[in-house]
Amino acid sequence: MEKIYIHKINKEMLLREEPEIFRLLPEWRKEKVQKLKVESSRLQSLVAGRLLMLALEKHPDAKYNISHSGDYVAVAVSDLAVGVDVEHKSDDGFKVSNRYFEKAAKDYIDGDQSRFRDVWTVKEAFLKCIRVGITVPLNSFTAEYGLDKVLKIRKLVDYRGLDKNFAAKDYYVVTTRLEDGEYSLSLCSSKSNLTLDIERVEVLV
Repeated sequence: MEKIYIHKINKEMLLREEPEIFRLLPEWRKEKVQKLKVESSRLQSLVAGRLLMLALEKHPDAKYNISHSGDYVAVAVSDLAVGVDVEHKSDDGFKVSNRYFEKAAKDYIDGDQSRFRDVWTVKEAFLKCIRVGITVPLNSFTAEYGLDKVLKIRKLVDYRGLDKNFAAKDYYVVTTRLEDGEYSLSLCSSKSNLTLDIERVEVLV
């Protein structure tokens, strides 16, 4: 079972309804939201907290992961460890791609910002799934990049954090785009039959 709940932020609506949405959050999430002074980050965290609550009401025993970028917030739930990433940013001059990505990723991107976002979300979703974070070099693993099909993650070099996870199981990722390619979204799990089941959700229901 995998499910992704997403919400597109309407800033005016959220600012108007912020006190009510905040009231619905658990205390630990309220504390997190209150610490954020930048408005856009606060609203993303507010929505993420509410989406997570709604997701766990339907899937109380699920494992989950959260991502947000630009106007989109995503919460993925699964019966296995899961990683999700949504991305809106571009790679100015493709400096990140050229410096940090492996040849297969660079060949796939080929000067296309949407494809950069595809690759970035694959890498982020995988690292979030195995719970090691961005400290692992982004060129230490790869995939056969592409949209709407299940791709297998392959290790390129031995690196701490990767070794123990790859020794235990294989990992797979699937990627799609939102807003005519302005956003990419990837989901990663150890399931070879991984699916993208995306549901758009309102934060006040």
